[in-house]
Amino acid sequence: MAWVRFFSFWIYPLLTGLLVFHSDVQRSQASRLLVLILIGLAIWSLLEYLLHRYFFHWTPQNPGMRKIIHQLHYNHHQDPRHPGKILVQPLYSLPVSGLLGWGFYWIGGSFLDATGFLTGLWAGFLYYEWVHYRLHLGKNSRGLLKRQRRWHFYHHFVDPDHCFGVTSPLWDAVFGTWASPPRHQENVTTEEQRRKQPPRHKKNWPRAKRPEPDSVAPSERG
Repeated sequence: MAWVRFFSFWIYPLLTGLLVFHSDVQRSQASRLLVLILIGLAIWSLLEYLLHRYFFHWTPQNPGMRKIIHQLHYNHHQDPRHPGKILVQPLYSLPVSGLLGWGFYWIGGSFLDATGFLTGLWAGFLYYEWVHYRLHLGKNSRGLLKRQRRWHFYHHFVDPDHCFGVTSPLWDAVFGTWASPPRHQENVTTEEQRRKQPPRHKKNWPRAKRPEPDSVAPSERG
């Protein structure tokens, strides 16, 4: 069901509205709230990179934790066009949001601070979810989406040890994991994606075959 699959896109705006309402934001606090939201966005940008690189590509020894990693990310690498394996399940995102909200409250010392941080964090997260979904299921992307698809598909089908950022290459550049994908990379065809080849990661993730330029669908050339 669509309302379940896109759970995050309605529950987090609803939670944001409830938090802002209960924060009783005054006019004099609006600028502070805006700054906190921007800080939350910046925090998400870094979290997106760190979670993808160090958690989603982690190979734990514990069977239970390994199962969680598979559900969160490995299964998506095996079947990147499956609609049910692209978006983060609320079973994982809601508890993490709760822990982060408590941490923001403890650091900031007020409900308003936690509200601002979480609002920015959720805005960044929902942008990430939207971009990720579009990259795998959308067609004929242009502009920024085209570049995002290029470096994300490089991560999927060529080298999973590079290009961990989905929405931005900023932290890949900072931490030395950026690679410059070939210009045809965003034109990996549906047939190529359906090969379901898991990428290489250390010794447990075999390398996916590099897509060839002549495999591009005629409608997606150029």
